This record gives sequence, C-alpha cells and structure tokens, in this order.
Amino acid sequence: MIAVRLLFEIDKQDYIPGGTVGRRPSVRGIIVRQGKIAMIRSLRDDYCKLPGGGIDGDETHAETLIREVHEESGLRVIPESIREWGFVRRIQKGWHEDIFIQENYYYFCDAEDTADAQSLDAYEAAAQFTPEWVTPAQAIAVNERARSSTNSDRHRSVMIERENRVLRLLSEEYPALFTEGDGGTVKQISGTATHSGNGFRPLTVSIIATVCALLLPLACGLSCLLFGFDSPTDGGSVSGTDAFAVGLLLGMLFAGPAAVVSLISLAMSLRDRREAVQKPAVKSLSLIALGITLFFLYEACRISG
Repeated sequence: MIAVRLLFEIDKQDYIPGGTVGRRPSVRGIIVRQGKIAMIRSLRDDYCKLPGGGIDGDETHAETLIREVHEESGLRVIPESIREWGFVRRIQKGWHEDIFIQENYYYFCDAEDTADAQSLDAYEAAAQFTPEWVTPAQAIAVNERARSSTNSDRHRSVMIERENRVLRLLSEEYPALFTEGDGGTVKQISGTATHSGNGFRPLTVSIIATVCALLLPLACGLSCLLFGFDSPTDGGSVSGTDAFAVGLLLGMLFAGPAAVVSLISLAMSLRDRREAVQKPAVKSLSLIALGITLFFLYEACRISG
C-alpha cells in the first residue's frame, strides 16, 4: 500500500548536487473527528505535526502508521479504515549527508474511541509531545508562530512548512470534514483530559486577580474610613476623609506590583484563549497573580485597619 499521488515537493536547493544522499521515508495519519484533526504538539518547542514517523526495516506503510500513531498519540488505528491520500517529497541539505530526501506518505484513517498512554522515545519525551484535537486553522496558527521563532532550526522549519501546506490542502479539498463540532476548543487525546472542560481556567483566575488588584486602593480607603488609620511611626491617628485619602494612597502602593503581575497574566491568558491553547506556565502565572494580589490586599487592609 503506497500512496502514489504527489501532493507537492519542497526543494530547498541548499545542498551540493551529486553529493551523498540520505533517505528516511515516513508515514503519517490523518484522523478527523467532529471537525477536528489529531495533531501532536510539542509543548517545549510549541509546534504541531501530524502523528507518524519513519519506516523501520521491512515494515509496510500500514504497519508503520499503526505503530507510530499509537506511540505518539495512544490512538489505536483501525486497519480496515486506512486509505491513501498522497505524499510530500522533501529535499534539503542533511545533517550528516550532503542531500536529505524524505517522502512523507499521508493516509486517512479512523481510530478507536478510547486512547492508550503514549509510548514516547527520549527525544519525543524531551520535546513534550502531547496529542490534541484541533482545527487545521488552530494548528497552522501555532506553526506560523513557531516558524517565526529564532529557535526553529532549518529542518524543523521545513517540517513545519510541510505540515502547514498539508493542512491547508486538506482544508481546501475536504472542507466538509472540518465544519462539524464546536471548533473553538483544544482537547487532549487522553481519557477525560481536556484543555477546555469544567476544570481550572487561567483566564477566569486572571480576571479575578486583576479586578482585586484594581479595587485594592478602594478597599484600603474604605477600611481606613470605617476604622481610622493609626500611624505606625508617631502613634497618631486620622479619621474621616483624611483617613480615606491615606488608605487610597497606601492601597495604590500595594496595588502597583499586584496589578502588573495580574495584567501580564490576563494578557497571556487572553492570548491563549484566542489561539485556543493552554500552557502550563500561564496556569501557574494566573495562580501566582491571584496569590500576590490577595496577599497585598490582606496586608494593606491589616496595616490600614
């Protein structure tokens, strides 16, 4: 079973013709479910690719497809569902050879409803490969950002270019495949784990932290207005509008750092929401922002009260 249609060719022409040649054919799966496609995302390097990998030994394309998809995503491909789509030829200067040529064969297939645990090699584990259900547009957006990064090496850049062209071609040739479902969430392929369920939401936490930080001066002012303000230096006290003014000033001093952290967390959470992703660092930052804000709120009210 070999896909015979050439989808397109990427020839970087950055090599010396007639030099040593290295080949590494690969097979990749196209699994679409409810308007989303199964992709493997590197959380470390922040790019997406279709599940699949190189052909080992005398493996058939079907055997490689089943093995690679299961290793990277945990999905069990249904053998009878495999059907060819086409292949992409990639030619560029290799790492160890003068010319690197790779035929990437793409197959449509279906998978069982439940997924197993991943079985990643050392490189894949270090790159934090994570299987996700996304729309082609979401995966393309992630990859475009990765391509513009200075950390993207030339081989990864070509791989990202290939996957984005494949995703665009899929969307053009099979638009009906990607019109189902909600289209707005990114779901991990693993049991009930999901990026957009009823669990912890960084955006909500960031909004709460930001609102608390902005209200902190008012809270301190009201505290001083109600209970007065005792100076920690000379023991004197003020009340009424003077105490309210002192509380506002004290609250603004505490609100400054809390507001900065909260607004950064809010901006990053809004970006993740717009791009339909959720990064662990943003989750942590939103909790830190809320913690800092509540701490400063407590301290300001304690001192002013």
